[in-house]
Parts: sequence; structure tokens; C-alpha cells
Amino acid sequence: MDDRDLEAFLATHALAGEVIRLQAHTPTVETAAHLGVSRKRVKLADAASVQAFTGYPVGAVPPFGHPGPLPTLIDRRVLAQPQAAGAGGGAGDALLRIAPAEIVRAAQAQTVDVIVED
Repeated sequence: MDDRDLEAFLATHALAGEVIRLQAHTPTVETAAHLGVSRKRVKLADAASVQAFTGYPVGAVPPFGHPGPLPTLIDRRVLAQPQAAGAGGGAGDALLRIAPAEIVRAAQAQTVDVIVED
């Protein structure tokens, strides 16, 4: 699967989003802050497993459009934003820009508080 498959998914499911193509590859989860969770508590999937479960390569995985259902979590704070641009766009040089509510609708995402403030 690739960014063209993601564009087709958006169109088929009447989702208001777009794939943004960049001049360089986007950062992967390994380069992200990892939500403050230590690597001892999280096991990252290897590239072959990511491709097998999602249909997309590491660094390009969108929040929906996978061959089968996958649990999807979305932070409550993200839902307050009109647009989100940062989800995988189906290719290493693409991002998905979409309203967070559309992610919830398409992925049947569970809303969570990723960061709990004291």
C-alpha cells in the first residue's frame, strides 16, 4: 500500500482530508518524544510487522485505511484542533492533513488523555 491507496480510502469513505507530499522523509516514531513513556514499557514493532499489520511502511502509517481493524487512540487535546497534519500519509515523504473528528470517524478511534496534568 502507499499514499495513492490512502487517497483512495479518503475518497471512498468521503473523508475530508488530503495527503501532503514533502521534499524530504518525515520523522519516525523512534525520533519522536514517545509520549514520555520509557522504552522499557513500550515495544516498537519491527519494520516487517508494521508492514504486515498496517499495509504501510514504517514512518508512513496513517491512522486508518489498514487491511484490518487496528486499535487507534487519539488525545483529547487533538480533538480541539480544527486540523491535524502529522499523521503518516502512506509514503515516507507524505503527511496526512485531516480534521481530528474525521480520524475518530474513520478509525473508530478511542479518545484518551495521553498527557495527564496534575
